[in-house]
Amino acid sequence: MVERMKNKSAIPLFLFVLLLLFLNSTGISGPLEVHFIDVGQGDSIFIITPNNKTILIDAGIHSDENDKRNPFNYIGNLKNTGKIRNLNIDVAFITHAHDDHYGGFSYLCRDQGRGQDFAIENLYYSVFDSKAYGKFWPCLESLIRRSTFASQISARGPPVNPDSEIDIKVLYPFQKIIKPTQEKNDDSIVLLLQYQKTRFLFTGDASKNVERELLDQDIQSNVLKLGHHGSRTASDEEFLQKVKPPSGNFHIVISSNDKDGKGKRFGHPHRETLEMLKRFGDMKLFRTDLHGTVVFNTDGNVLRVEIQKSEVPGEKLWEPGFKSTEVKYGRE
Repeated sequence: MVERMKNKSAIPLFLFVLLLLFLNSTGISGPLEVHFIDVGQGDSIFIITPNNKTILIDAGIHSDENDKRNPFNYIGNLKNTGKIRNLNIDVAFITHAHDDHYGGFSYLCRDQGRGQDFAIENLYYSVFDSKAYGKFWPCLESLIRRSTFASQISARGPPVNPDSEIDIKVLYPFQKIIKPTQEKNDDSIVLLLQYQKTRFLFTGDASKNVERELLDQDIQSNVLKLGHHGSRTASDEEFLQKVKPPSGNFHIVISSNDKDGKGKRFGHPHRETLEMLKRFGDMKLFRTDLHGTVVFNTDGNVLRVEIQKSEVPGEKLWEPGFKSTEVKYGRE
């Protein structure tokens, strides 16, 4: 009788040990983190998926070894604090051929320095044209050779799925770009990322023309990376209405900095855009020039936000970026 009791108690213990071994080997999925890194004038978005895969969308313009706006220094600090396991980037996107989106990748192409510690597994880009990238072209070729997989990307494929917990859809360009458009911004990769009930929409520098082409798609999202750094060329009001969820849980991020290089030339974000957003209402606005790096954390249901700097007074939030009258500038 005693022996039978021992056997019965041993069965659940055995199953418990098996469960521990299973969980230890597979790991328990965590939250999704989306870091809108303050890279000055430009875009760089770093994503840590629930299963600790990493995604980088653009890398800003700064590539100096010790530059605080070099996004790879920010990513390196995440490893130092244990937030990520290593410096491998599972998926990287170069949304289009403007240097405030691809310039930071030059850090990885130097013969010496910490940039050599980073490895890109899968590299995607919208444009593959030497003239479009200019001096960056040899670096792009090097990154392609070093990556496990590299390809032009469009809504037709190839699919992007580094983590089964999330879903990434390429919404634009609709098909592979054979010849770059004259307006490089309209070559931008537009991505929709979904984790359970939470969605992020990343638009690169896509203009109102591209936004209008997306209106017949399901683009409803909780977080929108506003197109082209808050320029007047993007952010059509009808587009924003389509993106905003009915719950009103709507966050908009502008990545720009008027104290940095091109920011002085263009004055992002523009007054017209900010005035439109203020009228639009029913959303929470974040600006990397005012808030610093903005980090979203979600379990797929609840969305939390952390900012690098302190909260910004309301009146300051709606002030446009400064545009120098001493610097001649081209297309905004």
